[in-house]
Formats: sequence, structure tokens, C-alpha cells
Amino acid sequence: MAASGAAAPPPLESVSSPLGAGGPDLVVALSASAAARPGAVALTCTSLGGTAVAVLEVDKTQGVQGLVEVLSERLEVLLARSSGWRQRLRLAYPDGSLLPEPLDTSLTVRDLMASDAWRKAEARGLRETDQTSPAATPTRGGRLHKDSSKAKLEGSLKRLQEAKNLPLTAKVEPKQEPPKNEASTQGRGGSGGAPNVATAAAARQGAHRGHGSDPASREAGGRVLLVSSLDWAHPGDSVIDGSEKTYWLSTGLYPQEILVELGRPSRVAGVRLSTTNVRGVRIEGCSEHAAVQFETLAAGELEAAAGCLQRKELRCSEQAAPTRFVKTMILSGWHDFCSVHRITVME
Repeated sequence: MAASGAAAPPPLESVSSPLGAGGPDLVVALSASAAARPGAVALTCTSLGGTAVAVLEVDKTQGVQGLVEVLSERLEVLLARSSGWRQRLRLAYPDGSLLPEPLDTSLTVRDLMASDAWRKAEARGLRETDQTSPAATPTRGGRLHKDSSKAKLEGSLKRLQEAKNLPLTAKVEPKQEPPKNEASTQGRGGSGGAPNVATAAAARQGAHRGHGSDPASREAGGRVLLVSSLDWAHPGDSVIDGSEKTYWLSTGLYPQEILVELGRPSRVAGVRLSTTNVRGVRIEGCSEHAAVQFETLAAGELEAAAGCLQRKELRCSEQAAPTRFVKTMILSGWHDFCSVHRITVME
């Protein structure tokens, strides 16, 4: 069942990677972390060069062979091809050593993570990380340290938030004024401090009746179902919390995506984005009960802003049925990494 009885995996040097030494196989090392959904695990897929190329939340009962197929489809743009030949994708343990082939068709992600080979690979990866300084390049096993360009972007975002004269803080408060005024009008007696429960409820009811309502917001019941990059310090849920001071940060290659389930089915008239370093973007929608079939609602390009906050409103095409899911696809960027501070859906 598990891979514990299998032969020792081949050493890393026996197979090279096109993102590393230019070999025939695209090798990605897997590392696991806790997922928000019970019975699931978040798998980070890292090239042997140290770049996070995908993050997937999968059920632990998922077959490893099926995982290869899912990743091959997700990383299609990275796979080289020529007449009669297509590059293969191969999975590796957390330390970069390859999973033995052929893969056992009954092997699940749970079995793989419970195997002796996985535990030993994790231990080797941790030892290598301990012996490497934080400023060094990624270890051979794919345990990533913060890339200098990512750290630079995070520093720029922090300075952007602290600067009093920049748009990031200057325009947040005016956006919050209409609900506060409405709450004060309906509640009669609301002070400048925190509103009471009745006042807050009245404000929410008024917001749902108004045209400025955002069905993607956390307050309206919106949920972030999927993000293509995982950074625990900057989770995907930050894009729907109503603030531009928090943000989701990409950690890998383009394209990137954020999938949001709306709090209620809506006719999406447009989407407002607050971002940094984003260039090409596409908005997709799905009206089905499961987020499977998507149609393009809008597309556009954001101007370079030298790391400052970008704001873009994309008008969406009409939908035959109310939209339940909205996917923001970031096709390209002005920098290796980008951030998304807010996604607002307009009805």
C-alpha cells in the first residue's frame, strides 16, 4: 500500500530538471502542510531550482498517479514539446529524491506521506535547511527561503502601507464612510465608535439593498476557495476582507489564480481590483453549482506602477444566468511576484 517497502529512491543527481540542469524531465518536489478543509492537505510543488510552481489542496485519498495527471495539466505551459515528443513531469520527495517508477496505482497521498521514504526525505530536508543561512539560496531539497525579490516586494508593501500620503491608506477610509453614515441614519444615536448590533445589522441590510453591495465580500458570505500560491502570512482570504491593508502574495510563476465563491448568485456587472505588480488579468465566471465550467467575463492590462498600488475596474459581459463563482486569473506581471489587496464584485 504505502511506499515504505519500495526500493530506495534514486539520488537527485541521477535525473536533471529543465528548470535546473536542462534534463528531459520536469521534476517537482512535494512538501505538505495543513489545509483548511478536513481530510485534505496543501501540497506545495517546487522545482529543483527552488521556485514554487503550484500549490494544490487535495484530499488525502487522492491517488498519486492522478496527482501527476492534475499537475501535468496545471503546468502545461512549462512542459517542453517537439514533434512526437512531450516532456514528462515527475514527482519527488521533499528532499528532491525521485519517487520510484512505475507508480503504484493504489498509492494515495495519505500512503505516500505515511511512508518511511517520505519521513526520511522530510528529515533530510530539515537538516539541510538548518545548515543553510536564511539569506542563502534554496536548498537542494526544495525547502525554500524567501527570495530576495519577494522580500523586496514585501518591504515595499510595508512602506506603502505606512506612508501617510500614498493611496493605499488615503482611500480606504472614504470607502467605509457610506456604510457608517447609513448605519448612523438608520440606528439614530450611533457614535463614532464601534456600532451596536442593531446598527450593524441595519447597515448590512441597507448595503444588500444598495447597488454598492459586494457579493464577494466576507461579510456577504463570500469565500476564497482556491489560490494558486500559498503564503501563511498573506492568505487568500485577505482579498475579500474589505481592506486594502491586507493582501494575498504570489509565491510562484505566472499564471496565478484566485477563485471566489460569491455569497449569493449575482449578475456581475464588473470587478474592481487593487493590486501591485499585476500586468495581464482575466476575469472568469461560473453559474453552475460546482466550479467546473467557466466563461470569460472580462480581460485587461494594468499599467506599471513601480510597486505602488494599482486600481483597475473591469466591466464584465452579460451572463445568461446568475454567477456563483468568480475566478481572477493573473496572466502576467511587471515583477516576479505580485500582490492582490482587494477583489470587489459589482452587481
